[in-house]
Amino acid sequence: MFKKIISLMIVLIISLSIIGCGSDEEVVEKVIETPVVPSEPVVEDVPETPAEEPKMEDTTNEDEAIEPVVDETDVKDEELVTEPANKKYTINVTTDGFDPATLTIKVGDTVEWKNIRTGNLDQVMIIGAQQCTKIKSGVLETDEMFSWTFDKAETCTIVDGITTTQTGKVTVE
Repeated sequence: MFKKIISLMIVLIISLSIIGCGSDEEVVEKVIETPVVPSEPVVEDVPETPAEEPKMEDTTNEDEAIEPVVDETDVKDEELVTEPANKKYTINVTTDGFDPATLTIKVGDTVEWKNIRTGNLDQVMIIGAQQCTKIKSGVLETDEMFSWTFDKAETCTIVDGITTTQTGKVTVE
């Protein structure tokens, strides 16, 4: 009887090892045969919650006069156009001189001198004369610019420091 029990145990152990190995091989084969697909990041749509509008507190006094609302259709087009407080002007420096040679602007406006010279004489140097000596650029090559913002009412004579014979005038009102 002891031999029968040992024989059954040996058969059972062999059967379990065969069954166990068989299932391992299938799993390994499935893993090897399964192609690896790169995963894409999961993007969740989060619904935007509308921001709450601030609540306005009624601060009107019944004794105060309420101003009428202006209908914009009654306003002329000219009244709706507002010009910027400060403007920017460009003076081109050519081989013939400053273009324009004279310019009238307002306090706070900016003037930009642009060198558009080409050829043998292609450099420019902007220099303010008399009371405007603080205006001075370095040597400007073709297509380079120098700008100055005028902060007070004055008339400035501007000289080209390279040729010294070409001048312009900026009047600040």
